[in-house]
Amino acid sequence: MHKGFFIFLLSLALIVGCAKEPEYEYAEDWEEEEEFVEEEYDFPVLDEDAEFEGVIDTDGDFTIRGRLKGVVIATGTVLIDETGIVECDSIVATDIIVKGHVTGDLKAINEIRVDTTGIVIGSTFQKNLIVNGGSIFDGKSGMGGYKKRRTK
Repeated sequence: MHKGFFIFLLSLALIVGCAKEPEYEYAEDWEEEEEFVEEEYDFPVLDEDAEFEGVIDTDGDFTIRGRLKGVVIATGTVLIDETGIVECDSIVATDIIVKGHVTGDLKAINEIRVDTTGIVIGSTFQKNLIVNGGSIFDGKSGMGGYKKRRTK
């Protein structure tokens, strides 16, 4: 690993915290209900007091609770939480969940979900788009999924 890249990863780790697997609470009666309830997302986080401008390229999941301007590339799920405000050229991930405010292009290999508190202004590319009641989506959508190309 190159020394400069290691320093970048160390700096990013200080900004976003440590990764942990998300915890799930399963329905009591599996035969009647097979869904699970997500208790809390516990991904690396750009906290709500933080502001970041630039490129975040991460293996795994990532949560944005603060302000971000730039590009996000993740191999897992990107969550823009209710306090998150993102102005991006693009967010590229396996799945994207928007509970906050995003202006820019969203590109997901699988699914983009805009929750009831979410606002998306821009284009989306994904296999599945879920726009919940109460949310705002102002833009255009391309179906079929985004084929992510990594240069690493």
